[in-house]
Amino acid sequence: MVSFHATVIPVLIKSLQTTSTLLDKAEAHAKAKGTPFSSLFSARLVDDMLPLSAQVTITVLFARKGIQLLTTRDDLVAALEYKEYSVEESRAQLEETLEALRKVLPEHVDGKEEEVVQVSMYEKSADVSAKDCTLNHTPLPPHPQYHHHHHPKCLASESRRPHIHNPP
Repeated sequence: MVSFHATVIPVLIKSLQTTSTLLDKAEAHAKAKGTPFSSLFSARLVDDMLPLSAQVTITVLFARKGIQLLTTRDDLVAALEYKEYSVEESRAQLEETLEALRKVLPEHVDGKEEEVVQVSMYEKSADVSAKDCTLNHTPLPPHPQYHHHHHPKCLASESRRPHIHNPP
């Protein structure tokens, strides 16, 4: 049987590494096109999607919240406010969160699958098992972009989606 740690922590690490790689590629693309990366960082791929800056922030927030919920250790990573961050701040938050995830040991999370944790999202909160919270996307998933665009709970109401920028 695969441990809870092995099921959750590597997924969060990979998600942040992928986000970092996407930022590197987007920055290289902007440089090749002679476009300021800051304009790409604040852009939306489609009108109803959050800008790249918000996508990065949400990914980091979800990973940090996951660390706090699963380990109940506030010393591993500081809380982060949901707001617009610069490219440099976002990169620093990605690296800080990756370092914190690497410090999460199996003994910090294994055996806690059925512990009840309180999670909040979209002005609502729920008490769910750590397993449901992390593996079944109820209501805090490890992949916010998937959740944001495909999960029925987030598609229910436009007014509940967290927007940093108003659509153009």
